[in-house]
Amino acid sequence: MASSPLTTPDSRFVDNNDQTISDQETNLMWARCSVGRTWDGSTCTGAALSLTWKQAVEEGPNSTLAGYNDWRLPNVKELSHLIEYSCYDPAINENIFPSALGVSIPYWTATPDSLTTTKAWFIKFISGEIDLDKKDDDYAVRLVRGGL
Repeated sequence: MASSPLTTPDSRFVDNNDQTISDQETNLMWARCSVGRTWDGSTCTGAALSLTWKQAVEEGPNSTLAGYNDWRLPNVKELSHLIEYSCYDPAINENIFPSALGVSIPYWTATPDSLTTTKAWFIKFISGEIDLDKKDDDYAVRLVRGGL
């Protein structure tokens, strides 16, 4: 865990004890682990999947995590709420979202580029960087329910 103070205190989140976390500020429910990993009660285990943007968008509707069938890829605004701006390496609250997939690997958002059909927005949780990349690149995925 980074030594900088957290910008999102643990108390903002509720552990639903079903591999999900509820964010009391945004009313979003997050998958605690990246797609492909499983919560074992203390950390995320297994290998995270790296998916193209199209695969990432399709992953949500195929998930039944915790018995819900309305999972989806978060938009850039939603995923950016998890960035710890006062922290680096990682720039995410690891008490709530531990073992973020080698945080240097970007996470896809559902938000496509408005200027081209070949790119979409991603977030790197090593630094909090938000940027665009080609949709055929393979990145990590964290699913969400609800909406902002």
